[in-house]
Amino acid sequence: YFVDFGDGTSKSYNDSDPTFFVEPFVIAHDYVDPGNYTITITAANKYSDASFVTSDLLIIQDPVEGMRIFGPDIVQVPDGIALYEVAPDSMISLPSNPWCQWTINGDALSIFPSANIEDDNEELHTEQFSRSDIGVTQMINFTCWNMVSSQTLLLSHPVEELLTELSLDLSA
Repeated sequence: YFVDFGDGTSKSYNDSDPTFFVEPFVIAHDYVDPGNYTITITAANKYSDASFVTSDLLIIQDPVEGMRIFGPDIVQVPDGIALYEVAPDSMISLPSNPWCQWTINGDALSIFPSANIEDDNEELHTEQFSRSDIGVTQMINFTCWNMVSSQTLLLSHPVEELLTELSLDLSA
């Protein structure tokens, strides 16, 4: 057997035992970097000049982990604007090919690939709350995943009414 691992390395495997084909043949290889690799195996034997070639795509990814979510402790209406930020931990391997989704109070927003998280940048989302949200604790979820793992971050905060321009008439 000749194996091309698709990362610039290859290895030949030989076995002179004629019953070698009876047991599964296990090949192990460590990849240094995440990415897409095409593995090609060429098989031949000493009894024939014919060979068999097969290849398959292998995707190596770093896991989704170590992200943090930030947002307001309280959202005040009027205004009612809340900015949420998810930041990856640059001290660990950044996730490969992450897909992400914001969920606000159980309402799932669109699913999107996040080049920001993969490139060690923040993922931002702005949400507008109104008077009808006053007194309700808002549940914010951010989920990111790839083919290796997933991570869900949770944040909650109340929406409160901001009172302005109050006056007190003590003359009565």
